[in-house]
Amino acid sequence: MSELKLLSEESIPKALVKAKHYRLLNEPWQAESICRDILAVDPNNQMALRYMVLSISDQLDVGKSGLLAEGKDLCKRITNSYEQIYFKGILLERAAKASLKRTSPRAKYIAYEWNYTRRQKNSNRKTQRTRF
Repeated sequence: MSELKLLSEESIPKALVKAKHYRLLNEPWQAESICRDILAVDPNNQMALRYMVLSISDQLDVGKSGLLAEGKDLCKRITNSYEQIYFKGILLERAAKASLKRTSPRAKYIAYEWNYTRRQKNSNRKTQRTRF
């Protein structure tokens, strides 16, 4: 079987436009595929990383395993620290919404407990920062 050709560096901007369009057309798996192609050529392309995180977050309610962990790993590769936190927040929010939609037993209770413990950790961090 013949190997697939890699994307050329010159075609990355056009591919990014297509990835954005597929996301907006509610076809995040297509956008994810395009972003994977871009990242195979340019592993540190920041726009591709952002679109990839967003397309993964769009698919969290489908129930594919491993997407949340992959999204968190991609967030770590974003160079701007504010954007790292921002996109990780989007990812976690959509994961929480997806868990609330599940009909498995105790799904809402688990989502509530996860959110409550997360808030407790964040409030503890804030109080530790304000102490001298």
